[in-house]
Amino acid sequence: MAPPSSAGSKRGGKRKTKRQLEEETARAEARLKADLEAAEARRKDEEKQEILAALNDEFQSIRVKCTNELLEKFNDALRKAEGRTVARQQKQSWDRYMDQSGLPDTNSRQEIASFLMHQSEKEMSWEQLSATREKVNSLKNEMLHLSLDHEHKLDVYRLATDELNAMMAKLADKFSILLLSQKEKFLNSTVDFEEYFEMEDFRVYIWANILKNPRKRLIEAPRDIKIELKKEHASEDLALRLIWSADDKYTVKFPSFDRSFEKDLISEPEQETNEDEDLVSQKGEENNLHDENIKEVDEKVELESNHSSLDDARPLSAPLLEVDETQEDETEGKVGFGGVWRIEYLGLPPSPKMLGEWLVSSDYKVLDHLNQENESFEITLPVVNCPRYFSLLKWNGVKWSSEGIKIQNVENGLVSFSTASLGVFQCFQKRFNDGNVFDSWMIRPNHDHIELTIIQNNLPHVFSVRDDGKLRLRRNDKHVNEDYEELRELVSTLRAKKLNILPVEESKQVLAFLDKEEDVLENAYLNIAHASSKGVIRDSEFNQDQESSTLVVNLNDELCVISSEKFFIAEKNYIKPPCPVKSEINEEDEGYAEAIASFESATEEWKHRIAREAASFTPDFTVPRLGCKILPTMAQLIDCNDLEFSEQNFCIYKLCKILMLLNL
Repeated sequence: MAPPSSAGSKRGGKRKTKRQLEEETARAEARLKADLEAAEARRKDEEKQEILAALNDEFQSIRVKCTNELLEKFNDALRKAEGRTVARQQKQSWDRYMDQSGLPDTNSRQEIASFLMHQSEKEMSWEQLSATREKVNSLKNEMLHLSLDHEHKLDVYRLATDELNAMMAKLADKFSILLLSQKEKFLNSTVDFEEYFEMEDFRVYIWANILKNPRKRLIEAPRDIKIELKKEHASEDLALRLIWSADDKYTVKFPSFDRSFEKDLISEPEQETNEDEDLVSQKGEENNLHDENIKEVDEKVELESNHSSLDDARPLSAPLLEVDETQEDETEGKVGFGGVWRIEYLGLPPSPKMLGEWLVSSDYKVLDHLNQENESFEITLPVVNCPRYFSLLKWNGVKWSSEGIKIQNVENGLVSFSTASLGVFQCFQKRFNDGNVFDSWMIRPNHDHIELTIIQNNLPHVFSVRDDGKLRLRRNDKHVNEDYEELRELVSTLRAKKLNILPVEESKQVLAFLDKEEDVLENAYLNIAHASSKGVIRDSEFNQDQESSTLVVNLNDELCVISSEKFFIAEKNYIKPPCPVKSEINEEDEGYAEAIASFESATEEWKHRIAREAASFTPDFTVPRLGCKILPTMAQLIDCNDLEFSEQNFCIYKLCKILMLLNL
């Protein structure tokens, strides 16, 4: 027989090493394990779909009936709310008709014009100025309230508010003239003239340089206010005027009130008015003295109306600043606080002189040369409730700007800064920290009240709603409104007190919104309000990660999943799979060692699996917890099917929508 060829001897090829065989075995086991896991996943998914199908069948059988019952209760509450609004409007009309206070009808331009003219004619002592300001504040607060019921008249209220603010500024000018025209105080004076007047929301300080001390460098006013006096001005005939006002007339905003939850309200017919009619303004007449010598020293130098009315704090000789519309708005996402400061130097008339039996004097004028751009004034002002971070801005005639301002120190509620020119100043802070409106929120029953608590900038705000739907706000353990009032009244109260709690159109531009479908939000707010008298409902960290058709809240410490028509409780805890069972085999039986080794290996794998799955666990928001149902209302989840929808629930519903709890 012929010997085998060399090619035949290699037919079997090179034998695999032990390591290669082990790797192939490991890959085969991995494929088998993956196939088993995939099969297990398919089994679980099929099981879940079967459960969902059965739950959905049961859900559909009760959906229409339960949903219609809730909507019927809600519509009944809505009709009652409409009736209250109409009754309130009728009462407002009757109260205006019977009013004997002497204040004008805020819906009548003619009456506002008559009020402006009458008040402008008065001499302005401090008592008269204070009384007039109280009347004006009453009118502005009334318009804030009315704007929520008569949104079609917002332009009328804005115009009237602007005109009232301008009138008050002019009256402050008349008051300044009255003070500085008291010439007898300047005769033989051994101290500088100084007057300070104060009411809750308005202060006036006037200092006149009588002594002309060349070493004087600082004017110190009450409340630790300090304003620099330049060396070259210390010997001039000048006066300093400082006016503080709690309200910001430059950026007046009326509160918005979301009425998407109400139908169009019936409004009373309006009396026909001439919309083109301008409000009457009063202009003083100049006295013309025949004696030219007296006329030369006694001629009155009037303040320009566009300056003295606080509409523009620029020097009279300076042109109106042209602001580039593309320039960044420094107040975007911010809100003013601490009031508005108007600071300016005025020209002081020469000391009065006796001319025969005549006391000859003149009035004041704004000193243009004290407001040059190359100047720099050092100023210290108090800041109420001074936050850690804020901006100090100056009104340039068109908008608030930080140009020319440099903050040097903030300590003990005082801010020291330098400014290129005097004028109108205000502090601003972010409306909401880091673009977030609320740190957290919670709704819960508390005896016969329902409380809605929001944590904003680490500060708790608690809305407490009575059974009649009226509410009171407690902010950091202090009540904002002492008496319970309707939500619309509280909205305007918050605006009047400069408490920026509710999101407004301006703040929406800088906030991050969750993309949630409107019908899902509507269903959630309606049901949350309905269940709020029996359950504790809180925000959930999982809500922001869900798709637009799903919302998640905490309901009695359980995860509640909400869609446009259904509710269910999702499992929030990781559930361990069954542990391996030890084989019942005796030690003397054959295969005992292999069985024990297999059990120990399975147990070790089970522990690793638990650790791995628990670490990566997230709740499944597509299926209810085992043994739980899918239900059409939240009240059924807490087993309270017989809940009514009262005025209290309706107020919570409106609050939820205004605060936009679930998409901010």
